[in-house]
Amino acid sequence: MSGNGILVGMMPVPAGETPDFNIYHLSQTQIAFILAYIITLALAVFSLSLRLYTRIAITESFGLDDALLLLAMAASISFFAVCVYGFRDGFGKHMWEVTATQVAGYTRVLIGMVTTYIWAPAFTKLSFLVLMHRLNPQRWFRFSIYTLSFGILTYTIVILMIILIPCSPLKPNTNQCLNSCGLWQAVLNIVTDFLSVAIPIPMIVSLKLPTKQKIALFGIFSTGLATTAMCIVRIQYIMGLQNNPDVTYTQPRAAIWSCVELNLGIFCTSVVVLKPFIKQYMPRLLSFSGRTSENSNSRSNAQSLSARIKLSNFMKKNKSNSFHLNSIDGGLDKNAPRINNNKNAIMVTSSVDIDTRGRHYAKSQAESDDSTERIIGVSGGYELQK
Repeated sequence: MSGNGILVGMMPVPAGETPDFNIYHLSQTQIAFILAYIITLALAVFSLSLRLYTRIAITESFGLDDALLLLAMAASISFFAVCVYGFRDGFGKHMWEVTATQVAGYTRVLIGMVTTYIWAPAFTKLSFLVLMHRLNPQRWFRFSIYTLSFGILTYTIVILMIILIPCSPLKPNTNQCLNSCGLWQAVLNIVTDFLSVAIPIPMIVSLKLPTKQKIALFGIFSTGLATTAMCIVRIQYIMGLQNNPDVTYTQPRAAIWSCVELNLGIFCTSVVVLKPFIKQYMPRLLSFSGRTSENSNSRSNAQSLSARIKLSNFMKKNKSNSFHLNSIDGGLDKNAPRINNNKNAIMVTSSVDIDTRGRHYAKSQAESDDSTERIIGVSGGYELQK
């Protein structure tokens, strides 16, 4: 503000532009930020609600991965709230519409933006990795999970500490440092996204499932790559911040893609475990599941499996591994009618051994129909079929 009470921006007003210092008049960037967040938040809340319902009411398997995703949602909403609060300090407006007093407040708000934003993708990635940990007990698999989780936590904390201490927005001339931190975080997010998708590939390949089911599983676990695309777009905006003094305008434009990235990550991580919900309420969507694929096999294999299942069900009712057989003409049952009623006739008996190993095979085959449910909807994980 000048000495005569006229508001003056931090940059000269370009020719043809009229500065608007009214903090209640939203700029196009501010409106775009709000719309992008609300739309993607609706998707995230909807999918997360379905996930929680599935885990709590259907599979009864609420776990750490769900709690981490709730933390990611809390961080995302906090990031949005801080950004909207920053509107009064010029967040989303050009520097020629921002006063020196507003810039001082903007630097303080920027700390809150960074602190809330950086944890949202970290919690989302950790949620996905915890889900993977619940699925496969193999040592190499869990070692990969532990290593990647440690890496995510490490670079998240390190970048946050760098931003808060040597690159603090409260210090002068730290824009270049902040941009570098944002760029490194985006790159590391992309790398860890690809690694998170790569880890379950050997597990999926080793499953005894039809090819269609394997492809479907890989597609489900790869949904998170959509956030990678958003992160790549955001990198373009971050690089555009280099040596650009209009920070109150350019940083919010990058933040638009940041909020899309956060909520899309929550959405993609939530839908991974929704198959039990779909099976219960929308079973027609699963018409191309493994059950359909298996029914397309030879009729003899289907009949053989049916016979083994019937044998398995019969053996469950008979605790012993043997049972009584009658011949078609009466056989051993003295009360059954016989073709030959001669009391002096010779009775011939036969001893039959029944191999009950088929019932275990039938059980494993029957369970294979629900392999995808057991993979993405159970509480205790699963055992890889060998």
